[in-house]
Amino acid sequence: MKKSVIFLFILNILVPLLFCEPDMRFPSFSPDRKTIIFSSDGDLWIVPVQGGKAVRLTDNIGYEFKGLYSPDGKHIIFTSSRESYSSIYSMDADGKNIERLSFYSNYEIPADWTRDSKNIIFYSARFETETHHFIQSAKGGMPVLYIDDSGRFGKISPDGKYIAYCRGQGDWERKGYIGSNDGEIWLCKTHGKSYPIKLTDNNVLDLWPMWSDNQTVYFVSERDGYRNFYRKKGEMEKGERRKGKGKGLEEAEKISNFKGHPTIYFPTMSYDGKEIVFESNGEIWTFDVEKKKAKRVEIELKDDYKLPLIEKRNPKITEFEISQSGKFEAIVADGEIWANTIESPEKMIRITNNPDFDWDIFWKKDEGIIFASIKDLKPGIYYCPIEDTSKIKRISPNTFLCTNPRVSPNGNFITFMDDKERLYLYSFDQDKSTKVIDEPVTNETAFSPDEKWLVFKKRDIEGNANYWIIKTDLSNDPIAITKDYGWDYDVVFDKKGEILFFFNNSEAGDVLYKLDLCRRPKEIEKNHWEKALTKPDTVKQEKEKLAYDFTNILLRKEKIDDSQGNKSNLTLADTLLIYTSKLNDNTIIYRYDIKNDTKDVISELDYEIESLRYNSENQYLYFQRDGNVYKMSLYGGQDVLTFNFDYEVDITKEYISAFNLVWLELKYGFYDEKMHGKNWDKLRREYLKRVEKIRAKRDFVDIVNELLGELNASHLGFWGGYAFKKFRPHFTPTKELGLTFNYEKGRLKVKEAFLDNPFEKYGHNIKEGDYILAINGHKINKKDDFAKYLNTDEEFIEIVYNNKHSFINADTVKIKPISIGEKYNLWYKTWVQKNYLLVDELTDGKIGYLHIQSMSRKCLKKFYQDLLGLSADKRGIIIDVRNNGGGGISDNLIDILERKTMGYYQPRNYPKMKSPSWVWERPIVVLINEGSFSDAEIFPHFIKTMKLGKLVGVPTAGGVISTGNIEIIGGYNCRVPGSGWFTLSGEKMEGKGAEPDYYIELTGKDRIENNDSQLKKAIEVLLGEIKK
Repeated sequence: MKKSVIFLFILNILVPLLFCEPDMRFPSFSPDRKTIIFSSDGDLWIVPVQGGKAVRLTDNIGYEFKGLYSPDGKHIIFTSSRESYSSIYSMDADGKNIERLSFYSNYEIPADWTRDSKNIIFYSARFETETHHFIQSAKGGMPVLYIDDSGRFGKISPDGKYIAYCRGQGDWERKGYIGSNDGEIWLCKTHGKSYPIKLTDNNVLDLWPMWSDNQTVYFVSERDGYRNFYRKKGEMEKGERRKGKGKGLEEAEKISNFKGHPTIYFPTMSYDGKEIVFESNGEIWTFDVEKKKAKRVEIELKDDYKLPLIEKRNPKITEFEISQSGKFEAIVADGEIWANTIESPEKMIRITNNPDFDWDIFWKKDEGIIFASIKDLKPGIYYCPIEDTSKIKRISPNTFLCTNPRVSPNGNFITFMDDKERLYLYSFDQDKSTKVIDEPVTNETAFSPDEKWLVFKKRDIEGNANYWIIKTDLSNDPIAITKDYGWDYDVVFDKKGEILFFFNNSEAGDVLYKLDLCRRPKEIEKNHWEKALTKPDTVKQEKEKLAYDFTNILLRKEKIDDSQGNKSNLTLADTLLIYTSKLNDNTIIYRYDIKNDTKDVISELDYEIESLRYNSENQYLYFQRDGNVYKMSLYGGQDVLTFNFDYEVDITKEYISAFNLVWLELKYGFYDEKMHGKNWDKLRREYLKRVEKIRAKRDFVDIVNELLGELNASHLGFWGGYAFKKFRPHFTPTKELGLTFNYEKGRLKVKEAFLDNPFEKYGHNIKEGDYILAINGHKINKKDDFAKYLNTDEEFIEIVYNNKHSFINADTVKIKPISIGEKYNLWYKTWVQKNYLLVDELTDGKIGYLHIQSMSRKCLKKFYQDLLGLSADKRGIIIDVRNNGGGGISDNLIDILERKTMGYYQPRNYPKMKSPSWVWERPIVVLINEGSFSDAEIFPHFIKTMKLGKLVGVPTAGGVISTGNIEIIGGYNCRVPGSGWFTLSGEKMEGKGAEPDYYIELTGKDRIENNDSQLKKAIEVLLGEIKK
């Protein structure tokens, strides 16, 4: 069965491209405030502060940004992706003598210089689990932790005594967010033992601290509803008073009065503290802090952009279809359609060649291709005869948006959906479209082989998705033919059209079912001599198609395969069913014999496939994987199909197409049709002007995210793009050792060794306090960034370590390093074990502890094990959902936790056993914080509403909507939140986090001393509940 990425709506309005400058970003001043350095077209430029012609400083295929002059004006540091994802580089002020300073190949961003110009500050998650600030010599060498607290956007006071920085996950693109996951400004001394203190304390975005002198910090805040500059003077250490709480200073002084324009992004203060420079909607602005006036800097860029406007590409194939006869093939790549013949596969005919986006292709026999496209500003269904590709015509109504075509076996009918997700049926003979049902349905339909019946699917109030059937002449009312718990999917008819086959996804797993649409006596297996005695008229009757009988149809389905695995790709191959089952990292392709009721394996793969289908004429299976098309016989073996075509992409037009697709996906797919009160049409016009002149893909991605940020909603995002990797031909990810470090005078001392780290795996007991002395023969010293020795493709590396800083009696070992993601998993395992042991110790074993990492099926299984196994004898349980990004298992968690004992049973010689089994019925405390997101917010909300337990921590993030991911032109991806969540009273949960019963916020001292005051409060509360 065809499986395709669903592109609901695409708009590509043809507009004249303006020959004007692309976005100018990330500005900062020279020390004398006469020059501004900024990024544009992925390079660094300089321009006089008064404006005028800009001069390019760098010219590299990588993306380069965040240039910062040294206080003495002699050097500039910046971030570049020329050799890694983002590393720190230095160059002379005239752009010469570029040198790489940092070698950790993840994400390192310059933050500031020390005022003597000898050292730089940058933030990175290098060898840590959160982003920290590091200090490094301006000449290079080993970066070391600057302060112990995590954060970003750090700036040092002129006297070097303090660093102001931002903590919190507040997205810089999002406007208007109010909640616990905002950004706040913190302050910490740079020398001596001290603890960070909060400089701001509210539920709105506070970002980008800047110092004008040793007693004044400027920053950007949305506390009045718009982004404006604020400043705080006086005693830094006292912090800012939160209304009704604390004893700090009064609120900071507002010094700008912007009402949405200009919008402030990435500001930087001049070294003399008199002016701020910032980016706004792709332009550079300055702000005089004393006159409180903003001015746009008029900048002219030379038209010598390094990035090509036309790009040759071998694009990813997103769709493949073969005609019924097996003679013709068609593909979709980058929103364009090509076709060829089996006899001449090298001769690709371009079916579409326009700025519109085309997708969802189907063959109408060998006559032509049916597809969805955009013309006249409205998505619609089109037909292209293969004999004359110039005669493309729209066959769906032009009065409303139409998408998701599905074609009948002989090509006489098409189903499609409108923008309200209502189903329509188009007849080629009548050239007419008719509404099938006036309510939303899903995008799955199936026609009987004789095209007289249509099966479609719709959802009920419980969220189940079941099948209905109707005649294609629409002479009857729709009939429900399944009424299952869960989601029915991938329906196909058998060859005669008498039996339906489909999957159902429910708590029991993915199950393959068959549903006989015709009533017949239960067939008894006959042996060969009984078959020989079969009367001729019976044989004739078996060959004739039986009439449908829907009496008791809902009770008629039969289970075929309930084995483990995520099943999909159901397709009919004559008398066989072909489908896939994914279990762990393997994909099994099964062949089920309908007549003999037997199942065997065609092939077992170590990767996932999609869009599996069968062609009965050439008797091959076809499927897609990683942008390629493969064919396979019914007995295994596979070959990749080669499609040769020259393809050039106009990058600007691709940006416009991708931008408009995202815009329209949100316009018709966002859960709130009022778009959170935003004028979505107006915003499109404003942002499109920037898209038309953009060059660098990084800037394009940020522009789209800025557009999404206007909605002030969670579960949004835009990322990807084909060209990112090819800009970094030498990119090798830095390997990790499963350790964190203290840095002592150029020495690398182990701060923490995570459980199951690579040393432990190979039998070596490295521990806190040990020293790493050498990596692959390179001695660790303060003159080198040791990360460069971990940028290797070698499977094993050699490490020398000792319990003292000496090579005498040191151990030399070979280990297999791990990825950054694997390191995080080891940290997580270590963190959970520490919490479990702490709770066990402080409660004398009375209380259990478990953490739910995500609201996934995998974590649900672990929850059952931790709650009903490991904690079965505990008198109370702490359920920790801090920093849980969500998923979809809150219902399952509540089902267990609210279950009540109704009785018991007692086998002889055994104690009483509860009925039902697996009942908790003991005190519960749930730990929450600003990182509890989505379904990890719904869960504590249920706990509190149903009075099942107490909540401890800080309010959750307030991001409660359901989202989906779509893949679009150019290799980009976008998230579209399509469903809102509401309480029974109708209150929207988006933007409203779950409130704790006990408000406990981790202080700076807590973080530095690794004191989990939230967990300790949960223990206190739970011990009190147990005593009651």
